[in-house]
Amino acid sequence: MKQVTFRQLACYCGFILMSMKVLSLPSLLYSFNQRGGLVVGLLLMMVEVLMIVLALFIKRKFPNMALYELISMKLGKFVAKFVYFLLAVVVFCQLSFLMNEYINYMRDFVYEEITSIYFVAVFLPIASCLVFNGLKNFARTMELSFIFVIIAFAFCLFVGEGAIQLDELGPFFINGTNGFFSSLFNISFFFSDFIFIFMILDKVKEPQKSYFSFFVVLGIVFVLMAFLYISYFGLYSTTAYFHKNAIANVTEYGRIIGNVGNLDIFTTLFCLFSLFFQGTIFFYQLKIIYEKIFGYENKVHSLIVINIITLILQFIVFVDLGTITNFITTTMRYWSILTFGLIPLYLIFLLLFVKKWRRRSEYNKKILQKNNK
Repeated sequence: MKQVTFRQLACYCGFILMSMKVLSLPSLLYSFNQRGGLVVGLLLMMVEVLMIVLALFIKRKFPNMALYELISMKLGKFVAKFVYFLLAVVVFCQLSFLMNEYINYMRDFVYEEITSIYFVAVFLPIASCLVFNGLKNFARTMELSFIFVIIAFAFCLFVGEGAIQLDELGPFFINGTNGFFSSLFNISFFFSDFIFIFMILDKVKEPQKSYFSFFVVLGIVFVLMAFLYISYFGLYSTTAYFHKNAIANVTEYGRIIGNVGNLDIFTTLFCLFSLFFQGTIFFYQLKIIYEKIFGYENKVHSLIVINIITLILQFIVFVDLGTITNFITTTMRYWSILTFGLIPLYLIFLLLFVKKWRRRSEYNKKILQKNNK
């Protein structure tokens, strides 16, 4: 079986920490809790990192099992399929939001006449091709591009740093503790991408050395994201409502104030590369969910279904960024209880109270044989 290396897993985690968080989310954070949105965003990102660390502990104790097998082990296949169906709803909404926010970005900074049709005609074939070529090939492509994405991200932040007023950041709890916890609940859906890591744990190689390089990658991405949020809230604060493309707005501010010329190309390259990798991660999640629910592996069938549902959502259900954002922050926020509450609690229970996976049981032998094919 082709497996993903730990370095490639670190790249996956890096894109997950950036996914759905570099454009419109900072503006949303401000709208829910004003300047306290900075603390809300950073706190949820730290929780997301802790969830990734939880995945590493699960990998060590149950090395050949992924989320579906872990749920089936104690709760049965019916519950596992039901949980995966719920996760399918979550991932389709994440994919729809990701597409719409990048369409909005491209209209504002690239080409104002662009329509969803042009965007979908480019995005869906590329994402489908990356998924069709398999997780290992996708991981290699992402690994080769990751360093360039990080460099572009860092450059965009460096350009916008000059005029930041840190005294504009506070106060953080102007809406009180109730407003703080309410905004945590409303925004939590945007930080649930880590579930992908649990879905592919059985396809990840055990590290030959320490986890140091893995945490270095996570640390770099987390620091860059923190700088983005601090830069954004420091620059715009009360005008955050009108700046819905955070990374582009931070870069643009430095360009305008410092008169350093047109640097939109760097932001565009970062956004496009990160878009395709983030979107493909969602596609791959949906492919795994399809195969687990229906019990057979067929890339063509799963990709056809995913593309059809995505098109329906894009052109019939969630036709613009405002519609999908309102749905996520009102309805889908309740679904984040599944990813931030029930699944992690169940996995922690397995870690603490279930004996280490025993190869001699018939059920585990079948799983091992299937993974080694």
